[in-house]
Amino acid sequence: IPAPVVRVGGEVLAGFGVRTPGARHMRINRLTQQALAENPYASDLIRRELGWDPPYGHREALERTGRWLIHHG
Repeated sequence: IPAPVVRVGGEVLAGFGVRTPGARHMRINRLTQQALAENPYASDLIRRELGWDPPYGHREALERTGRWLIHHG
């Protein structure tokens, strides 16, 4: 799903008062904003101290997760 469609969908759903499943305190449009933003969890410490790099970028990781959920959910 293209990012602009996800953003608009989040705004429309928020207009109807839809909240995030499992996190009822969070408006659905906030969830879409977070999902489309760069990874909010800094990995600088683990990168520096352990030399670790994530195998996928944030966007690709979300896409892979979505595909996995479609096939296994």
